[in-house]
Amino acid sequence: MLQRSSWLVMSMLCNEFLANGSLRAHRTSPQEIANLWQVVHRDLRDARSVSISADRRFAIAYNSALLLTKIVLAASGYRTASGGGNHWVALMAAQELLPQELSSVIPYFNQCRQLRNTVEYDRAGTISKRDAFELIVEAERFGREIYNWLQQNHPSLITASLPLSTEQDAELPEGRNDLGLHQP
Repeated sequence: MLQRSSWLVMSMLCNEFLANGSLRAHRTSPQEIANLWQVVHRDLRDARSVSISADRRFAIAYNSALLLTKIVLAASGYRTASGGGNHWVALMAAQELLPQELSSVIPYFNQCRQLRNTVEYDRAGTISKRDAFELIVEAERFGREIYNWLQQNHPSLITASLPLSTEQDAELPEGRNDLGLHQP
């Protein structure tokens, strides 16, 4: 198994993605990070709306988690190429770029990516309210962690306080959710 803490391993994965064209070198700006952060905040606020289906709430919350991984990539000097597989590339690259304590939620987000594809393209009514809520809570928690990571590793990219919490987080019980996904 590859060690995430090794710079060489991180560099090898990103170099592989760069070589196959699924990742590009990218220079970000504080404005780009702020713009992405605003979209994350909007999506998390919208995902908490009880007037839309659990499927839509789940898909919107997943999008916020995906955008947070794209913030990590941008801050680290990368951007995904458009086209098929870019969600998976963003998740896998972020998993390697972040320290273990932050990246441990990425496998859960990857499972959510697969479920999001199902609710977007194949079948309605797959996601329970609990599953949607759990993803919202995890995305908000991940957002706070990414904000702290930015403060510690890329403070020049933060122009102002980037609020994320949309409501008081409620704790979920340990174990598995309605879909059988492992809760981080």
